[in-house]
Order: sequence, then structure tokens, then C-alpha cells
Amino acid sequence: MPTASAHPPRRRVVWMLLAAVALVIAAFSNSFGRAEPTGNYRPPLQQAALDTGCYPLPDGVHFDFPFQVRWDTDVDTPEGTRRHLLLQYDLIGADEARAGLLEAFTRAGFTVVADEPLSATVRKPGVGPVSWQIQPLDVAADVAVQGNVRFDLPSIPAQSDDPVCSDRFTTKRFARGVDR
Repeated sequence: MPTASAHPPRRRVVWMLLAAVALVIAAFSNSFGRAEPTGNYRPPLQQAALDTGCYPLPDGVHFDFPFQVRWDTDVDTPEGTRRHLLLQYDLIGADEARAGLLEAFTRAGFTVVADEPLSATVRKPGVGPVSWQIQPLDVAADVAVQGNVRFDLPSIPAQSDDPVCSDRFTTKRFARGVDR
């Protein structure tokens, strides 16, 4: 006949220890790295690429339609180094984008040299030629991004030594000479 041990079975001791640890963790869990509720759960957005002052458009050019810059780079061409900029226009059609581009550049003192339905070239003394091509996307009217605009602009150096000008995700200058 087995004799009763003065010690509880080992399994019961393990379960009791685990339960005690779980209770301690539950009791102190509010002090373990919980976030302070601020009501603001959105991360801060980076500055818009053309609003940083790092690589602005030619003086006086401002677009009055919604857009975002996808990339901005300098490329070597037979005419020398040129700036290639791709932006996407939002919530408007190609005709509205075309009208907005022409209006923005002529308002800034550029003269229209060539004007086609989906491309144009403008020129301003002291700046030189600027051209663009509009590429409408085949998407539904309720899709935000409706098309692309590819610009060929004079190359400019960074206009500021602000650290933001070294942030490729803000300036959209990912790699020199890469024209996507």
C-alpha cells in the first residue's frame, strides 16, 4: 500500500506556480509599456516634395489641382543634365490637368512654345524650356489618381541645406540618373 506523501505532487506545484505568475503579470500589466491614449493614431506625414523648398518648381509656378510627386531625378541628356519629375494628378481629368498646367506656367511668365492635347512646351527667359506629357490612366472616375504628368525641366541644385533635403522619401529623389 502506497504511503501518502507530505509533499503535494510535483504537477500540482507547477500549476500553482504558473497561476501565481499569471496573477502577478495581470496585476501589474497596466505598468508594462502601455501606450498613452492620445486620440491621435495617425503618424505624422512627410512634407510634400515640392513644398520643402529643396527642389521647387520654377519661380512662380504653383498648381491649383490636387497632385503628388512620385519621383524627381536628374538625368544626363544630349542637351546636358535635365530634371525629370513625375507627378500624379488626382480627382480631375486629363483636360483639367492640361488647363491647370498651362495656366500655372503662363501665370508665372512662361510663353507657350508648343501645345498638343497631351503635351506642351513652355519657355521663360532665364529658365529655358519646360515640357510635359500627360498620361491619363484607364481607371474609374471615383479612383483618386487619374493620371501622370512627366516633366522635363532644367536641373537645379538643392535650394536649402535643411536636413529634409537629404531625405529621399520626402524629396522623391531616390537615385540620380534613374528615369522610371
